[in-house]
Amino acid sequence: MIVGFAKKGHAESALKVFNEMAHSCVTPDDVIFLGVLTACSHVGWVFEGRQIFYLMVNCYGIKPMADHYACIMDIPGRWGNLKEGGEFIDNLNVEPNAMIWANLLGACRIHGDDIRGERAAKNLIKLEPDNSFPYVLLSNMYAASIHWNEARSLRRTMIQKEIQKIPGCSWIVVGQKTNSFVTNDISHPNYAKI
Repeated sequence: MIVGFAKKGHAESALKVFNEMAHSCVTPDDVIFLGVLTACSHVGWVFEGRQIFYLMVNCYGIKPMADHYACIMDIPGRWGNLKEGGEFIDNLNVEPNAMIWANLLGACRIHGDDIRGERAAKNLIKLEPDNSFPYVLLSNMYAASIHWNEARSLRRTMIQKEIQKIPGCSWIVVGQKTNSFVTNDISHPNYAKI
């Protein structure tokens, strides 16, 4: 239930069920904590998220996994406190994984923090050199900041390494048939109309 509430953005309900579990002497596991942290992240409850993380580690003795760290890092990043998100990464007891760097990179793009965004993208590229996501986001950040040379250089690197951006897919339901297509897709029989 907690994970379901978290995915739908019902943080209060997720925390209520979590508290009811604690009062009923039901011991939460790592998945439950991930759900509660996700709920806190989605509504920007930085303080509550930290409390839950502290409980998980210090009261229940659950060793955080990369997903927990990514989620707790996502909370300040999602709400614009990128300095705190960067400091959180610097103070981790584990090596940051791709999800952690991707969360920071996405937050930096949204909030226009080119310096931290560049750091996140470069670390993400080290971990996943064939993933187009960090290249594209960093290139877009450079372009938005009018750093044309950097944006151009990054796009050239993508071409040299043969890294292609995966196109977004769109679909439309007509009657009971689902039609899907991507940019410049001419395989659909009605592509001219689409």
